[in-house]
Amino acid sequence: MADELTLEQLARYTGEPEERLRDWRSRGLVGGGSDKLTQRDLERVRLIQLCLRRGIDLNAIAEANRTQRMIDRYVEMLPEPDDRTYSFAEAAEIAGLDLDVAQAMWKNSGLAAQQGESLREEDIEAFRAFKAFADAGFPAAALAEGTRVFADSLARVAEMESKLFHFYVHERLKAQGLAGDDLLKATDDAGEIARPLLEPTILYFHRKAWEKSVREDLVMHMAEEAGLTRAS
Repeated sequence: MADELTLEQLARYTGEPEERLRDWRSRGLVGGGSDKLTQRDLERVRLIQLCLRRGIDLNAIAEANRTQRMIDRYVEMLPEPDDRTYSFAEAAEIAGLDLDVAQAMWKNSGLAAQQGESLREEDIEAFRAFKAFADAGFPAAALAEGTRVFADSLARVAEMESKLFHFYVHERLKAQGLAGDDLLKATDDAGEIARPLLEPTILYFHRKAWEKSVREDLVMHMAEEAGLTRAS
């Protein structure tokens, strides 16, 4: 997919009628103030669609974006799109993963509801990891269980991160009397400090939990060897 999109392509990829997208562009919600449409507008449309599904009026969305760059700022937080995307079958084939296994993992992770079937390089790398786990002897049922645990646990972590920032940084700054551009700058400055720390923090706690789980695994094996419990 080329970086620049036509209105027809944007409509096809998002399921929104062209006339509605024209209206959204006239309101400054897509296009980023330019006549050109890019892959970033795919994410703008997804965010608008999510807000509308949650009952937020289009006029309120447009006003928040006009006064606070709300849609634009959240698009900027998300990763830059890859140079190209892949169909589900293409991604599975490139990774060497059986299509049925790939679809099961994708469904169990809950990602299908978020992204549809427009996959990126990082998704192919995840499929390669699934294949490596399968080649190591993990049965499909174990992979499905592990995928659900990873996805559910880290979804809760990600939600915690965003909610903590909203309530304890952004709202605290508002309560201190900041508004308009001053509020946006202070919020963005705090975000620039916090965002690079998130993944190292997750990795730190995972390593600590892994140490604990290794010790517990030893105890489980010892108990089995000593006849205190039945073998798993």
